[in-house]
Amino acid sequence: MNILLLSDIHSNTYTLLTRLPKIVSENDINLCLISGDLTNFAPIRAFQKTMNLVCQILEDRPIVWVPGNCDPRESLEIEKIECAINAHGRIVKVEEFKIFGIGGSLKGPFETNIEFTEEEFNKIISENLTEDFDILLLHEPPYMTKVDTVYDKHVGSKTIRALIEEKKPKLVACGHIHESKGIDYIGESIIINPGPFKLGHYVIVSLMDAEVKVVKNV
Repeated sequence: MNILLLSDIHSNTYTLLTRLPKIVSENDINLCLISGDLTNFAPIRAFQKTMNLVCQILEDRPIVWVPGNCDPRESLEIEKIECAINAHGRIVKVEEFKIFGIGGSLKGPFETNIEFTEEEFNKIISENLTEDFDILLLHEPPYMTKVDTVYDKHVGSKTIRALIEEKKPKLVACGHIHESKGIDYIGESIIINPGPFKLGHYVIVSLMDAEVKVVKNV
């Protein structure tokens, strides 16, 4: 399975319309994972419009997403938009792979739309995770990794890192920290922040059984 990892689109429909069709047409994409921030403090109908556009470009390929801290809070309650399924607080199965999602970010100084404390992250996990999973889809990156640094300070979630250490998913996709586009590992779990797609960044990985390979990193 070839998986396209996107994050932090921030309402940039120009990049969606000019870059995404070519990415889809030139690569054998089976699944798209979106790590939040489709919009930039826009209302829910703008969020839905952006997701509809992504669905049209992906031509009904499965899309699994979580909302980011800049998305409208109402997006937490949306289960599905066309072919795009919200994985926040639930398991989504695509072919033989199970995906668990956690949207939003840790609380920060700017009081954005969807923020949680570490205790609230833990509650989302304890109340909703009832089985093992293969892929962890996040907006907030895990703590103490190459993908959670701002000005050399680690700002990711300790709760999410503990979940990865315990459950050992094959693939962890995150976003949020634009400055920390990159790849890291926690144990054997590969952690990928593809970088903001509003600037054209994305990653394609292949997932076969227990093996994850980075096919393209732009």
